[in-house]
Amino acid sequence: MRRVVFRLSKVLVLVALIAVNLAAMAGPALAVGSVVINEIHYNPGPGVNPDAEFLELHNPGDAPFDLSGMSFDGLGVLTFDPGTVLAPGAYVIVAPPGGFVQAEYGVVPLAEYSGGLSGAGETIQLLAPDGVSIVDEVPYDDVAPWPGGPDGNGPSLELVDPALDNGLSESWLASLGDPTPGAQNSVYSPGGPVVISDIEVSPSPPNPNQSFTVSATIPGASSATLTYKVDFGSDQNVSMTNPSGDIWQGTIPGQSAGKLVRYRISGGSLSSPQAGDTINYHGTVVNPTDISGNTLPVFHWFIESGDYNNLVNVTYLTNTYYPAVVAFGDQVIDNAQVRVRGQNSRNASKKNFKFELPDGYDLDFTPLALNPADEFAIQADFGDWTFTSGQVGWETFNEESLTEVSSFFTRVEQNGDFYGLYRYQDLYDGTWRNLNDIDDGELFKADSGWHNSPGFDKKNPDDGDYTSIQAAQNRVDDSPSSSKTAWIYDNVDIPQLVNYMAVTALMRHGDQRTHNFYIHFDETGRIENLPWDLDLTWRRYPPSRCSDDDMRTIECIDNELLTSMWEVSEIRDMYWRRLQTLVDKHLIPGQLEQRRVDLMNGVGNTNASLEVNKWGRSNIVTSTFQSNAWNDGIQERRDIFNSESRLPGSQSSNTPIIINELHYNPASGSEFIELYNPSSSESVDLSDWSINGLSVGRVAPGTVILPNNYVVLVNDDAAFQNDISSNVLVVMQYTGALSNGGETITLSDETGTMIDVVTYDDASPWPTEPDGSGPSLSLFTPNSDNNLSSSWGISAANGGTPGAPNDAISTDSEAPTVTISEPTNGQTVTGPDVTIAGTAFDAGTGVDRVRLHVKDTGLNLYWDGSGWTSDWSWFDPGGTESWSYPMSLNSGSYQALAWSWDGANNISNLAQSSFSVGTADTTPPTVTITNPPNGSNQSGPDVTISGTAADTQSGV
Repeated sequence: MRRVVFRLSKVLVLVALIAVNLAAMAGPALAVGSVVINEIHYNPGPGVNPDAEFLELHNPGDAPFDLSGMSFDGLGVLTFDPGTVLAPGAYVIVAPPGGFVQAEYGVVPLAEYSGGLSGAGETIQLLAPDGVSIVDEVPYDDVAPWPGGPDGNGPSLELVDPALDNGLSESWLASLGDPTPGAQNSVYSPGGPVVISDIEVSPSPPNPNQSFTVSATIPGASSATLTYKVDFGSDQNVSMTNPSGDIWQGTIPGQSAGKLVRYRISGGSLSSPQAGDTINYHGTVVNPTDISGNTLPVFHWFIESGDYNNLVNVTYLTNTYYPAVVAFGDQVIDNAQVRVRGQNSRNASKKNFKFELPDGYDLDFTPLALNPADEFAIQADFGDWTFTSGQVGWETFNEESLTEVSSFFTRVEQNGDFYGLYRYQDLYDGTWRNLNDIDDGELFKADSGWHNSPGFDKKNPDDGDYTSIQAAQNRVDDSPSSSKTAWIYDNVDIPQLVNYMAVTALMRHGDQRTHNFYIHFDETGRIENLPWDLDLTWRRYPPSRCSDDDMRTIECIDNELLTSMWEVSEIRDMYWRRLQTLVDKHLIPGQLEQRRVDLMNGVGNTNASLEVNKWGRSNIVTSTFQSNAWNDGIQERRDIFNSESRLPGSQSSNTPIIINELHYNPASGSEFIELYNPSSSESVDLSDWSINGLSVGRVAPGTVILPNNYVVLVNDDAAFQNDISSNVLVVMQYTGALSNGGETITLSDETGTMIDVVTYDDASPWPTEPDGSGPSLSLFTPNSDNNLSSSWGISAANGGTPGAPNDAISTDSEAPTVTISEPTNGQTVTGPDVTIAGTAFDAGTGVDRVRLHVKDTGLNLYWDGSGWTSDWSWFDPGGTESWSYPMSLNSGSYQALAWSWDGANNISNLAQSSFSVGTADTTPPTVTITNPPNGSNQSGPDVTISGTAADTQSGV
């Protein structure tokens, strides 16, 4: 969501009645006043400059309020000067530069801000001088329950009473007429808004031909009128009765099933819908008891017959809107608009429609849809005889993408009668973009595509600026070159495009050369390709582009961006690995065939028969032609990919991927995590893997790491691009940051199986230089245990080596130690089998190696690991922290020397043992008992037994 950025105008106009400067005042300090965000004009109406927006502050107290050091929205960009005070009862505004508010309303802003208030709603905060404490906060929105009138229709959003909680939607109303900057709000009402409330219909929904009651609470009314109309008939007035208190009720005569009944209420000076609202009536639909044999959700729309004729027969090739009323469940929305949508499908008898609801209102389709919608489409999918491709296409893209488009089958009723089987579909409007977290970037819909300039219709923001898409067109039109490849690495979301191409080929989405796709530039400027119109997918639809091609790749589409990606050999390798994953997952025998059976069971034969009667063609539920067309198309996709030799084969399980480099606290630029694939032959699809420890840890679908190659995850892609010069594959921008004090980073595959884990620290024995000094934390070798501090060094250069082999160096200056524990110095051991053993230790980078030197001092010979030589030598005894070396030694004198090295190549002091080897003693020792003599008698009780023992070789 776009945040408001405020800044002080270079010239601050202070009006005496509005603000005073404390620096010019003498006397004691002012008492503490109060301040509220009182009026928000976030989307000026027709005929008004869109920059004539403003935000109003009001001091409702009796004492001045000191604004010194306060700022908006936590950005610290607008900081009120010391001595800026809001006088008691004063109203002040802040607005964009350019004088537009002053020109429109004659009010001079106290301050100016760059950027703008969001037309889709956001949270505005006034912060205390500490930049943290919230003084006031308003989370306004442009959809219900917030008033819709302020969203581009002329009125502003006004607080009814400054004493109310302005964080609640019910405390606000649309201004009565023009906004009121710098003055009391037009809707001001002490104690809160006086409105008609608690409107109820009983029974709801009303049953056919049964009268029903509309009741409401109307404060202070002495009389009230219920005005209603049936369908598009004339208004009928009913006097309401007052059974008790402020409760009023009126009765509407019964109507036939499926009829639309709209009504409004007036009493005294109040009305509902109220003045300034974007709807004229509330409504209900009489229970459509004539609908039977249906389990699909039912969508109703109502339109005057003349408007409908013009819609489908006169203006259907244009985007002309007509008024309509829409209903879903117990929701009825007046003042909606409808138009025909699509490209070639506009010429079909059964058309696609787009609906737009009045500002401030939406239809809640949840849980069938992700979110309530204020714009949406109903798709006929009339080009798809199977009535399956579009739904399964969106299900597949949703499952394999970070974005999600709601899509579900619905029975559509028009003016109370069956109209057709349709598929609800989200549109890429502001609500959808906010929900899918892509609201901050530019969005273009392909009109004639990359082949023309501009070839796109800009959807967001609506500013007429085509600079970015034209620059991209210039590059994708270039011939293949190293500079074009570098442009792709710097400007394209490669995993997203790899995934898009693979899903496109899987489902045979060939009709997107000039239209049926969107281009999105994310907040960092990287290009993403969003899918559209998936009704002609999964099987051949001749005559059309790619209908004669097996479509193993995207080449037949002739879409310049996709072709530009395909020109890069390593991207082609990523594509084949990703496609293999999708084939293994989605083309399991019988899986997609069963999905159509399930969908058609949901449609039901009753609805299918009504569809045939209304629009012709065969029954989509019972026709074997329809089912065979789908099943044969799916089987053809299986056969094609089963015979494709370029697919690499199913991915190995528990594939080792290594956390290879961490730049957790850079001195400047972006932090990053680097992953490495140690396999020399197998690419690895990391789609839907996760990294615990990051606030956004799902690895994007389409992320493939090639053999002996690297991918990089960053938290600031724009800053990262400024720091690098080579083709580095950035696969994710995560939010938040790695801990500067150390944490555990765990890499897990899509099943949750842990693949790698590193618990790093910024304190010894871990290298400390990566904590803000410039170098990264860099693994010495990929095959070392990266959860040990001794396996890590620092990058030789500041900024590390993202996307390239590590150049780790050590900061360990402490030497290791080594000991010889056997034979001990001076010991005589029995030969010929002798083991020389010892230990080594290093607290920093760990023991890397041990070397042993053995000398026969009598013969002056040296052991080289395989034999005796007259040349001085040493050898590897085997082991590091604990080491040993067995030898066969003749009788004589020997000297053993040992050294150890750590990972930083520091060497220990030598350890020494001089020992002797003797021959084996095979003669047993002797022993005698000298007292008492054998056979003698001794008088007790005290008796001494004694004797001697001797051994002439080894001793006793």
